[in-house]
Amino acid sequence: SITGAGPITVTAQQSGDATFAPATPIPQSFVVNRAVLTVTANNQTIAQGSTPGNFTASYTGFVNGDTSAVLTGSPAFTTNANANSPIGTQALDISQGTLAAASYSFTFVNGVITIVAGTPQTITFTPVPNLTYGVGPVSLIATSTSGLPVSYKVSGPATLTGSTLNVIGAGPITVTASQPGQGIYSAAPPVTQQIAVAPAVLTVTANNATRVNNTLNPAFTATITGFVNGDTTVSVGGSPAFSTTAIPGSQVGVYPISVSPGNLTALNYVFTTAPGSLTITSGGPAPDFSISASSQVVTVSPGFTRQTTIFLTPSNYFLGTVSLSCGNLPANVSCVFTPTAFNVDGTGAQPNYITLTINTNSSSPVVGQLKSPNASSPGARVLACILFPAGAMFLLLPIGKRLRNGGGAMRLLMLLVILGGVVGLGGCGAGNKSGGQSGLAAPGTSTITVTATGTPTNSASPVSHPLQLTLTVVGPQ
Repeated sequence: SITGAGPITVTAQQSGDATFAPATPIPQSFVVNRAVLTVTANNQTIAQGSTPGNFTASYTGFVNGDTSAVLTGSPAFTTNANANSPIGTQALDISQGTLAAASYSFTFVNGVITIVAGTPQTITFTPVPNLTYGVGPVSLIATSTSGLPVSYKVSGPATLTGSTLNVIGAGPITVTASQPGQGIYSAAPPVTQQIAVAPAVLTVTANNATRVNNTLNPAFTATITGFVNGDTTVSVGGSPAFSTTAIPGSQVGVYPISVSPGNLTALNYVFTTAPGSLTITSGGPAPDFSISASSQVVTVSPGFTRQTTIFLTPSNYFLGTVSLSCGNLPANVSCVFTPTAFNVDGTGAQPNYITLTINTNSSSPVVGQLKSPNASSPGARVLACILFPAGAMFLLLPIGKRLRNGGGAMRLLMLLVILGGVVGLGGCGAGNKSGGQSGLAAPGTSTITVTATGTPTNSASPVSHPLQLTLTVVGPQ
């Protein structure tokens, strides 16, 4: 049984038996030639403007039940036909190429490419709706009127696996469906779709926090959820911004923590936010304050005013109103505070100062500015005692000239001037003997107590602190 082409040797032999000795073997050799396969290029018909390709061949001459499975490699094709060829025929030549078979040799028959006017075809491409980043694979559905398979091309944040669209990011995607034509069909006009892929939404939720009262708010944090496609917080840059109505001096209770995207950035995502809460519990330090003065020694003349500045320094975030009062005031001394009280905001910031005005004239309630000496002050009285008689004499000199010829009248006038001077000087002396004018503070040094009192809204315990000021009233009255 011949199983293949090639040289064969057949040896005839007889091994002998009890009577006969073995015969001498006699070999014969011969060659089995390869069978011949006829390889014929299959003819093609293509539409004008199409590029020929996908050439095939037919095989005849197999023996002993062989099929094309015994072949390796493939034949080679050559043709002058191309997309610019006119209607008509073009030769399709075929050669052995890499085609091989152990028991066969080959003969080749050329084919023909027939170029025809071509049948038009169109593509129907089912619209793809707008998508959101994180959507699963999307099947593209496009068909041609020729029934030939449609191919796709994509640009933008997506990939293709056959007719499956895989979205890998947010942004615009362009998908083009095409059919290049085959056989009698011309290439179909490509159909393009623009697909918008919206960013996915990340939710930024403020984490709840707790602190004791009269302390600073803690550093707030947030949790970000909503990642898709295996993304994590590594893909997020920046940080959210937080705010709360709670200040360090806020009372025990629950306060909202608001959060905004701040400077958060993330490719393929936008942000939405959700608030948290800050719980303030008791047990924090007691709110308090201290007071001080720009000058604790105040020196003033009787009848004048003098000012000093009172400062309040809060501690442990005091929140509330602190009023001021003066104690141990000497006679005819009063004090006024402008403004009348501190409004401490509980943030720990230094409040505005308060001006304390000390007045040493009880008959003049005007404060906030220094007074000019009045006519009843010691200097004014001395000045009046000197100037009044002299002025009177000066005014009377012209009259005296007119009356010099009347001796009796002249003597009467001079007597009146002398009496006026004596009365004036007597009045000056009487003022000095009085020992002080009514309503003015007496000279001397005393201690004034300025007391600051307030009950913080963030505590039930009132707070009070004194400040000692030294008041010195100088000069005679």
